[in-house]
Amino acid sequence: MQAFVAGVGVWGPGFSNLEQFQIALASDEPIPADDVVPRPERIASRERRRAPLMVKLAIEVADQAFQMAKLDPAHSQSVFTSGIGDADITDYMCRILAGPDKLLSPTKFHNSVHNAAAGYWSISTACEKPATFISSMHNSFSLALVEALVQVTSDNVPVLLVASDLAMPEPMRSMHTIERMFGAAFVLVPALVPALVPAVASVLAAKSTEPSGNFFERSLSLSLASASSSSTPWPSVNKSALASLYDASPAARSLCFLEALCHEDGWNARLPVSDALIAELSLTASAASQPALSRLGG
Repeated sequence: MQAFVAGVGVWGPGFSNLEQFQIALASDEPIPADDVVPRPERIASRERRRAPLMVKLAIEVADQAFQMAKLDPAHSQSVFTSGIGDADITDYMCRILAGPDKLLSPTKFHNSVHNAAAGYWSISTACEKPATFISSMHNSFSLALVEALVQVTSDNVPVLLVASDLAMPEPMRSMHTIERMFGAAFVLVPALVPALVPAVASVLAAKSTEPSGNFFERSLSLSLASASSSSTPWPSVNKSALASLYDASPAARSLCFLEALCHEDGWNARLPVSDALIAELSLTASAASQPALSRLGG
């Protein structure tokens, strides 16, 4: 399976977009202790007031990725993933149901489903394309990446991949150790660009020749292989400041991929998907993307 990475969005402690993330990579300073709450402009203000933090995080990074890709999100399928879903609402519901009155907020109950972010995204972008949600704790990102590449390859359409997690409150954190908020999004487009719908193909072709454009393109190949053991390790990240964040949330497992996108000319890695499968990834820069990558620090 093969695709191009056409857009990237990221939000985490100390950075609220790709440019700030790259500054953090260059400085390698310790990550801040506090998380900043996103306010995605993509969601209408009335809906944004009701949206939970998990939704705001996912929509913010998704919108960043499409702004970079310069594609219409209404024409793209999507894959959302999280280690365990919305930890804040799950904690709220458990506490209310364990109490005497058991009266849940209808709005919070409405937002408690795993695909809440996908629903907000579909409404705010007028997208009627299929949306998928995947949850597999620490292997959530790798499994969602496989699913997104399957869709890109089989359906020959752009696919949005969003990974997001919130810090788990106690006592849930003792069972599922997710310690920091993190979100990342990637717009993947088919390797066979001429086979895309004409509007998408023309946009991609124009961006590849724009000297002042903001096109972020890497060729990504993936294949599945049998795991040699039940404990295939995740690849390490090079920057020490990212190491603690890397282990602090399932969504942050995408940091190895993000770091490679920003700074590696060629990158090969093996990501655990399950006890039986691993994803073998290969990431290379295309000739058309080199000017944009140099502006981004790649």
